[in-house]
Amino acid sequence: AIASYVICDLVNLVAVSHTPGATVAQINGIGMGNLMQNVVAVSFAIGVLDALEALVPQALGMGEMRMTANFLMQGRALTMLCLLWMGPVLYLTEDILTFIGQDLATAAAAGSYNRAAVWGMA
Repeated sequence: AIASYVICDLVNLVAVSHTPGATVAQINGIGMGNLMQNVVAVSFAIGVLDALEALVPQALGMGEMRMTANFLMQGRALTMLCLLWMGPVLYLTEDILTFIGQDLATAAAAGSYNRAAVWGMA
């Protein structure tokens, strides 16, 4: 799962860097946007779902398909609930990065990148 996430980040970076007229601030913005996604969303979601990592194989090993499905749906529900606070934080990336003193052009690029990316997290 982490490898596929890293590959998506790399594809985004390569695509933007090869766009005619791409600026250093835009490329930096992707890096800062991905950093915000990792800190706010990805690491937190992995931590929440790691708790279920032990329960799902046990239920499956016991042949309890209903319990397995329940655990998987609980994990899905937990991540959706997390998005209720993660989405607005990622949507405000530009304001957060500007507040902590990041370059304005980089913060603006990271903000627009995360405002677009937040819709794909649901």
